[in-house]
Amino acid sequence: MKEIVDGVVDTALDVVDDAQQIVNEVESVVEAKVAPMRRGLVHRFPTLFLLAVTFGVSLTFFGIDNLLSQSEYLSSHPWISLFFGVGILALTGTLYRTLSQSNR
Repeated sequence: MKEIVDGVVDTALDVVDDAQQIVNEVESVVEAKVAPMRRGLVHRFPTLFLLAVTFGVSLTFFGIDNLLSQSEYLSSHPWISLFFGVGILALTGTLYRTLSQSNR
C-alpha cells in the first residue's frame, strides 16, 4: 500500500513541478511583453502616476482609520493602538532584516 501512496505522491509532485515550470515560462513571456509598455507609461505620465499612487495610499490609510475608529475599545484606549502599531512595525522590520540577510 505504501508503494501506491508513494507513487501517487511522486506523480502529483511531477505534475506540480511541470505546472510551476509552465507558469514561470508564461510569467517570463508576459513580463517581457508588458515591461516596455509599463516603463513607457511611467515615463510619459509621471505626474499622473504619482497622483494615482498618492490617491491609493491615502485611500488605504483612510480605510484603515475608519475601520479602527469603529472599534470602541481601540478608540477609548489609544495607547493599545500605539503599542500594537509599534509592535507590528518592529516585527516586520525584524522579518525584513532576517530575510534580506538570508537572501545574500
